[in-house]
Amino acid sequence: MGAVYQDQGYFATAERYHAKALEMKQRVFGTQHLEIYTSLNNLALALQSLERVAEAETLHRHALRGRKRLLPRCHVDTLKSRGNVALVLQRQGQHDRSIQLLRDICKTYKDTLGRPHPQTTKSLRNLAIVLHRQSRVQEAEQLIIEVLDILEGKHGKGHRETFPTLQHLATLLHAQGRLDEAFDVVAWLCDIRNEIFGKEHPDTMGRWAYLQELEAELT
Repeated sequence: MGAVYQDQGYFATAERYHAKALEMKQRVFGTQHLEIYTSLNNLALALQSLERVAEAETLHRHALRGRKRLLPRCHVDTLKSRGNVALVLQRQGQHDRSIQLLRDICKTYKDTLGRPHPQTTKSLRNLAIVLHRQSRVQEAEQLIIEVLDILEGKHGKGHRETFPTLQHLATLLHAQGRLDEAFDVVAWLCDIRNEIFGKEHPDTMGRWAYLQELEAELT
């Protein structure tokens, strides 16, 4: 239930359900079981949504220590916990530490799961988002282009799995003043979305609105 409330934006209610789930699992499994660390992460994510970031960091680090004890360092769940810590550090303004940790996570995913794995592309996107927020847009662009290359290699050009990455690329180009390039990406994205979803779909309409903004800046 906690995850349902979290998805719907009822974060305080989600926190209560996650806390209760954690308490129940501790009674069943004890305090050093993998199920406990999953519940700790869920509770920490609810706390993050409530802007209780320091508390969330404490729980994420607790989960990470536990997973390191029970799982290999390169296990997906261990890496997910490291990623959660990195993103919480970013929320606290510790950008350099967050970026370094995310770079290490990306490398580990590539080395262990391979470049095309979904967790690899997700970690690359997370790093690109943090770099973008720090106005390191050229570095972020390089990562997003890498993600796009991976996704197009797996799914083909114009697949819906590539749409969020294309939108991010357009935003990065826009931030660098490369309006013609951003316009071309968004125009192509609008055409593809129109073919797949139709002109009246909210996502299609949102992209057309952005295209009109870019066009106004170009004139």
